Amino acid sequence: MRTKTQNLGLNVWSRDDKLNVAEWTENFTKLDAAVPAAEQAAKDAAKQYTDDAVGDVEAQVQLVSDAVNGATADVGSLNQRVTAAENKSVITQINDLAASSPSTSVNIVGGTGILVESVAETNEIKVTATGTALPGEHASTHLTNGSDPIPEATTSSSGLMSPLDKQAIADTTGMLDDIAAQLAETANGNALINGNFDVWQRAVNANMVGMQYVADRWQNVLISSVSDPSVITVNRMPSQGGDVPGSAYYMRFEITNPGTGIVSYARCNMMQAIENGVRKLAGAGRKVTLSFWARTNIPGKLIGVNLHQDYGTGGTPSTYENIYGRNFELTSEWRRYSHTFETNSLAGKTFGLNNNDVLTPQIWLMWGEDYKIRFGTPVPETFRSAGYVDIAQIQLNTGDKALSFQPRRIADEINACQRYFKKSIVNFVYSNVDKIYTALGGWGRPMRIPPTITFGQLRGTYGTEIDTTATLLQQDENGIKTILLGELPVLNQAISCEVSADAEY
Repeated sequence: MRTKTQNLGLNVWSRDDKLNVAEWTENFTKLDAAVPAAEQAAKDAAKQYTDDAVGDVEAQVQLVSDAVNGATADVGSLNQRVTAAENKSVITQINDLAASSPSTSVNIVGGTGILVESVAETNEIKVTATGTALPGEHASTHLTNGSDPIPEATTSSSGLMSPLDKQAIADTTGMLDDIAAQLAETANGNALINGNFDVWQRAVNANMVGMQYVADRWQNVLISSVSDPSVITVNRMPSQGGDVPGSAYYMRFEITNPGTGIVSYARCNMMQAIENGVRKLAGAGRKVTLSFWARTNIPGKLIGVNLHQDYGTGGTPSTYENIYGRNFELTSEWRRYSHTFETNSLAGKTFGLNNNDVLTPQIWLMWGEDYKIRFGTPVPETFRSAGYVDIAQIQLNTGDKALSFQPRRIADEINACQRYFKKSIVNFVYSNVDKIYTALGGWGRPMRIPPTITFGQLRGTYGTEIDTTATLLQQDENGIKTILLGELPVLNQAISCEVSADAEY
């Protein structure tokens, strides 16, 4: 406690007062020092409170923003659904059943033999024909043992397939498979037969005289000079390895005497008439390409090619047409040559009644004044000198490009050739009527027309020669039927004879 003492009008502090003053002074000093800290703490607390309040506000704002965005998305989705619903097709009527309200439903009910099932997992309606029918199943009613069988089909009326027909179809399918396999093996785009010179039934060499056949299907023609005619032989020559790929033989024209003073209609050419070739290969815009291999030892030798379009014979067919080609200069080496012809239109043309139109490619070795226009030469083409001209692998294919040459199987080539010429041994037996003998068998396959027959030497049972003649009595395209002998052989024995049958053009 502070005690006041008055002395001389002055306030006098006791010792205790002094101590208290010192204490107070110290406290005031401490208080002065604490005020700034308190102020700073108050400021910091106020700032923290403010920051926390602002954060809370910002969080609330973000929540409001997110809620607004979500509501906007929901509105957009709702708008899309509304639009889709407005655009969605709605079935309002099925046949004569009209929907009375959007909730109208239709039940699908199956009749006899029809089962209707709902498949919830796949949202499908499955309709199945069970085979049940009234008055009964078709199998037991209409088949062979049914109460109301359908008759088997005939050539004039429809019906069920018989077991025999089914077997025939199965057999035919097998045959077609075999044929398809054979065709795949022997695919050949060549319209010509014996283009590879594999078949020589008549002879393997011959002197050229007028018009003749040596290699099968190839007609050779020689018309040269009256005063000094050309001398030409046709020979089958074996190909050497690598000469012409796939070739076993080629045709050689051996010119012994070229001749002089050839006439204006002189010609030496080879040709092949393609059966029904006009109707099969010719027409507006249709092209065929002729190709072949050739060589010569005659310097400067030219050969030419052209095409003959003939409408056949019988009735009043259209006049034949020559389609011009071109010439080639040969060399001493084997080379392949080709030329494309554009065939003539068939519009307004008349074919012969004999069904024998032909398209004939021709290769010329020599030509006179009358023919030079066909090959584009200013002067006739002679043989020039003695020597040879070799020809191999002749082909005529459709289109404007020469296809690669594909040789046929030899059996197929022979069969094709024998439609036009066939040399064979025919056996005959006595018919017990005069001197008439009946042929055994035929040609094996029909020839183009009933052929011209040439008989060779008649022989008896043991191959002995019979000194008599044979005259054809009956035949058709399938073979000889009967012959008449000049004299009956001893004991009326069976005989045989080599027969040549020619059905060429």
